[in-house]
Amino acid sequence: MASDRRSIFVKFLEYSLVILISIVVLLVLVQVFSRYLIQLPFVGLEELARLVFVWACFLGTSLGVIRSRHISIEVLLRVLPARMSQLFSVITAIMILIVSAVMVFYGLEFVINKWSYPDYSTALFYPRSLFYLPVPLSGAIIFSYTIRQTIGRLMNGARTE
Repeated sequence: MASDRRSIFVKFLEYSLVILISIVVLLVLVQVFSRYLIQLPFVGLEELARLVFVWACFLGTSLGVIRSRHISIEVLLRVLPARMSQLFSVITAIMILIVSAVMVFYGLEFVINKWSYPDYSTALFYPRSLFYLPVPLSGAIIFSYTIRQTIGRLMNGARTE
């Protein structure tokens, strides 16, 4: 049941990213078309494209961690003995956990601060805190999946030795 929920969440994340990137491409194309061909740019499209792009970047980073596509030194993991490789994986996971915890803690603090003292975008008048909201959200996703994956690796490693 938990893996079903996980796969539903991952599918939701994947489809959301496809939609977000498609929106970015569409907004940029419309902006380029309206600015250079019609010579009448739409107000706010650039700002909206930037907001959607920020969300796509942070959610994409989360998906990369879920799929274990984050930065790691694969060559080093392959040449090390199994125990050292497992230790290196745990150290990498600890570093990812620290960074993601910082993202959650300071990201939430920043979003709450921005929400408390509203600052609205110039063109579209939405709260600028929406720009910062994906930071703690992505950090929370990365944190939870890193814990889940690390526990799984340790459990599987203990069984094989």
